[in-house]
Amino acid sequence: MNIVQKILGRLGYSLTRDSATPSATKKILALHPSKADTKPLISREDAADALKSVGRELNVPAFYFYKRPDKSSVLMEQLENNWWNAHGELIEKAWVFSEKTNYYYRKDYVSKAVSFFKETGKKAVILDLGCGSGWLGRMIADDGLEYHGMDFSSTQIDIANKEKQKASNKEHLHYYCLTDFRKIENISSVTGVVIHAFLHHLYWEDLTNLFDELAETLPQGCKFFIMEPVYPAKSKAANTFTEKATNDALVSAYRANLIFIKNKLMDENNYDSKTESDLIQAEFESTKNGFFFSPKEVPFKLDEFKTFLATYLTIEKTFHCGVLNLETAQLVERIRSEEKQNFFSELLFPAANALDKLLLSNNYFEANENNYLFTVFECSLNKNR
Repeated sequence: MNIVQKILGRLGYSLTRDSATPSATKKILALHPSKADTKPLISREDAADALKSVGRELNVPAFYFYKRPDKSSVLMEQLENNWWNAHGELIEKAWVFSEKTNYYYRKDYVSKAVSFFKETGKKAVILDLGCGSGWLGRMIADDGLEYHGMDFSSTQIDIANKEKQKASNKEHLHYYCLTDFRKIENISSVTGVVIHAFLHHLYWEDLTNLFDELAETLPQGCKFFIMEPVYPAKSKAANTFTEKATNDALVSAYRANLIFIKNKLMDENNYDSKTESDLIQAEFESTKNGFFFSPKEVPFKLDEFKTFLATYLTIEKTFHCGVLNLETAQLVERIRSEEKQNFFSELLFPAANALDKLLLSNNYFEANENNYLFTVFECSLNKNR
């Protein structure tokens, strides 16, 4: 599969392994073509130097299973910070949605997080590491749950504080632009930690240091709700040909339906193709530079991640967050008309969620070793390791 197909596949456009570029994507690229004279955010020379400083090479593919470096470097940290400050608003559009779309897409696993943190019956004090724009706090904070979110990106924290002013639960929301959670006042009162797709941006030394500090600072039994993109364990794949063929057919059919809807919306000038074009271009540049997306980003392998977590935490439960519901949310969020957003939310999300349950029961995860899935780990801090 060539580089463009890989990029389009990660953005949900490739319907089958050998398909041509779908018509909706062709339209998007035609409407918002990449400009040859546009200066890239990160030059290939800077990318090569940063990768070399962490023991990687520019020409090694970053998409599947490259080894997580042991240590970061000043060069790599600079690129990571620059990338997030430049792309913060774009990532907000791509991954963080309106309250309505969030409700349809995230309500299942977010409600599980709330139940997990509140099961003691006492007021929960939650720390969200790498909170981004703080969307999770706006969904879960209330009289029984005090929320503290921190992120190193000033752009993301600015968005969080701006959105906080509109929130009905703002008195329970606290945001910090920090790299050290220990600087938060009354940190020892935290009863639970959310880590939502943040750890895969860290290398092994960063991860070890972070969890050493968390274990030293937080109380025994502190709850951890961790969601990360995870690749399956190849050695554990145990799928029949029929299961895999069924999975692939279901995914292709549903994505074909999304493409059909997207085409119709674009014909009506009712779709935000500019955001999609910007994402394609950002992803293309990152892949060309040997990055997964942001410079430090790489999903985990299942076994290595579980082994790491077990050093600090007792893993109580794991579950996947779905296959098609994220793509559905991204489509719905880019519809310009609120009326049509509501219509397609009510039409598509029940189907996407039902298909996701079927796909996961058919071992979709194990049968697709080159595709990560967002996976939740419900854990508790074990200081007696």
